[in-house]
Amino acid sequence: MLTRNSQVVGTAAVTIIGDSPTPTNYAKNQVTILPNIAASIPMSIGTNGVLGITWRNINFVNSATGTAAVVSLRGATNGFYNCQFISAGATAITSTLGTTLIANSYIEGTDKLFSGYLGLYVFGSTIAATASSSTIVYSHGYSTPDQISQTVLDSCSIIQKPGTSNTYVYLAGPNGGTTGPGSQAVFKYTSMASLIAPGGIRALGLDGFYGEYATTGPGSYSFDAKPVDTLMTASMLSNCTVDYVFANSFTGYSTPTTSWVDPIVLQAIADANVIVSASTTSIPLPSSSTLSTSVSTTSSSTTASSVSSLVSSASSTSSATSIRPSSTCVLPASIPSTAHVVGPAGSCAAYMNVTTAIAALPADSTTQYIYILAGTYTEQIPSFSRVGSTIFRGESASPLSQSANVVTIQFSGSVLSIARGSETYAVFRSTQYSAKNYAFYNINFVNIALVTPNMIAIAMDIKAQQVGFYSCGFTSGQGTFLANYGTFFLSGCRIEGSSDFIWGYGVAHITNSQIVSNTPGYSVAAQSYVSTYPSQMIFDQCAFVPKSTTSMGQSTYLGRDYSTSARVAITNSFLGGHIAPAGWLVKTTPSNMTFVEANNAGPGYAPASRITQVQIATDGSAYSLSSILGDTSWIDSSAVVPFSGFLCSEPISILS
Repeated sequence: MLTRNSQVVGTAAVTIIGDSPTPTNYAKNQVTILPNIAASIPMSIGTNGVLGITWRNINFVNSATGTAAVVSLRGATNGFYNCQFISAGATAITSTLGTTLIANSYIEGTDKLFSGYLGLYVFGSTIAATASSSTIVYSHGYSTPDQISQTVLDSCSIIQKPGTSNTYVYLAGPNGGTTGPGSQAVFKYTSMASLIAPGGIRALGLDGFYGEYATTGPGSYSFDAKPVDTLMTASMLSNCTVDYVFANSFTGYSTPTTSWVDPIVLQAIADANVIVSASTTSIPLPSSSTLSTSVSTTSSSTTASSVSSLVSSASSTSSATSIRPSSTCVLPASIPSTAHVVGPAGSCAAYMNVTTAIAALPADSTTQYIYILAGTYTEQIPSFSRVGSTIFRGESASPLSQSANVVTIQFSGSVLSIARGSETYAVFRSTQYSAKNYAFYNINFVNIALVTPNMIAIAMDIKAQQVGFYSCGFTSGQGTFLANYGTFFLSGCRIEGSSDFIWGYGVAHITNSQIVSNTPGYSVAAQSYVSTYPSQMIFDQCAFVPKSTTSMGQSTYLGRDYSTSARVAITNSFLGGHIAPAGWLVKTTPSNMTFVEANNAGPGYAPASRITQVQIATDGSAYSLSSILGDTSWIDSSAVVPFSGFLCSEPISILS
């Protein structure tokens, strides 16, 4: 059902509900309000006395490419739930004094998505600015008398709309330049894509304030080299709560109560703030990119066929209400109901990030489970040192396929190799050698720091005994996977990096996995043999392949002499054409070096050209799983990916 533009002029409270088969998902809305003439506004509230208008499951769409808004607001206690606001031009939502709540909705426009005299609280919503050099919040205070324009984005996602490539999107700026009074905007627990402009904001006007608290993603404060806005502390949050915003809005429009807000949404706001605050306020605020942060998740949905193409192109997050009773989660049979479930706002999960779930684990020897719902979680996991068995499992419809993974934990952290201290920048770091029986299933660990020569950026730093990785992914540049002291088994995994991206001192048996080089001219493995601990690396039935065949040449080495002692064997594996004929790189005088190749294949397997330190064997049985690891009873055989050909993202014929 489609209707044309509307103007609300009455003063009585009213609720307008659009038809929807799934009321908690705005992507399923079947009612759209469009302008009846070009450059007009689909919906406007034009009377000061309008109170308590509630809109549910309505799409507001303006296809004009000028500056006409999608919605123009005035009056107090306006509420929008599970709505979409989509503008082909600048200005999505504008306000000329008043108070407004927007929850679980989608807002899209080219520029100035929220503008005017704003008393606005946005929760659990997705924001997409589609033009370069645009501004999300463009607000103005009121000078007679002097009053502040307040905007809070809480637990939102600022995304790059699929199909766009715009950059330099500013979080906020004052309407009126630096002379504009009272423009204030706070972004808390909000994820930000990389399209956010350096500095974050444009400028500060008179009485202006722009702040971030526990924001996440590559566009957030902790990843900004020269932020302009303020990194807020927990003590500063009292002035940006939902009740404070509405109680301290413009004269004549403020309301001392939040009873007009949907109670389910109000509880979700309270839950989200409590849950995330628990994990962030106890962590020292960063001077660099070491902030442990909360979850950011995005997904795409297709709207009802009756909605215009502007609506159907929208990307959305899960817009279910944010009540999280973990007992209602549908868990795999292998995961007990006592598992600590992690997921985005609106899911059944009890925790919004992995950090808080880990913090809730008992410090004992019991077996504990963390189950992670689909999403991308931007956070650095604090040093993990639990003694008891701990199982981390990502949601997956295809548990034996790493390429089907839908759970990613990412963080940006790197340091010059000569500066040392790279472990403190890892996405995940384990520090308890005496721990046993950690297991990871269907999780991708990505260090999103730029791939830069001599900069170590670790995705996984694992120290423990009897650790299994099943269909997991690890991506970075130098130093991707650090097999620290311990015993490790990997099956069906994908490890990508540039230089020495599988390295360390422990014993690792990597089977039926992709070993992907993303930069030419470096070596894959850098093992440092330690005689007092189990210490060697075995690659069996693995595919050593380039991420791209462009400019890779025959420039990649299988391994190098990380120290004067090393133990590395590659058996029954496919070696792509990017592997150098010499195979291995040795720069020092080795005293205890063992490089072995047995029964390999592919254009990169050139035994006659190998350096003298390499042993070419016809039988690799000495490097079988039991021979290397001894006791294998701890390995989950049900999660071991059966070998049915080399795991490659491209056909072997192309990679060769």
